[in-house]
Amino acid sequence: MKFTSVFAAAAVACIVFAETATAQTSPPDSQQQTCQTAWYQSEASRSCSLNYMFSFPPDFCKVSADCVRADGSRQGNVEQTRLQNVPSLRNCDGRLGFNC
Repeated sequence: MKFTSVFAAAAVACIVFAETATAQTSPPDSQQQTCQTAWYQSEASRSCSLNYMFSFPPDFCKVSADCVRADGSRQGNVEQTRLQNVPSLRNCDGRLGFNC
């Protein structure tokens, strides 16, 4: 009986923590959408698969994407840049960059 009570209390605590953490770290939908719109304007979006995109005030975007290399393999990337720079991202043989 005690195990069930402890388990239930732990489960509730985890749910409350997760909801609190999400509420504090999740950007507003409009900021998130703005970063994603900028990503899909980039050359990189044509050969890289977007894993996730976060936005941070005032105007930063964090991109996680897997990009195809010349040999067909894929390379993971995580980059943080200003929103205005996101459309300029390119796939530089598997590496996200601005100048290849």
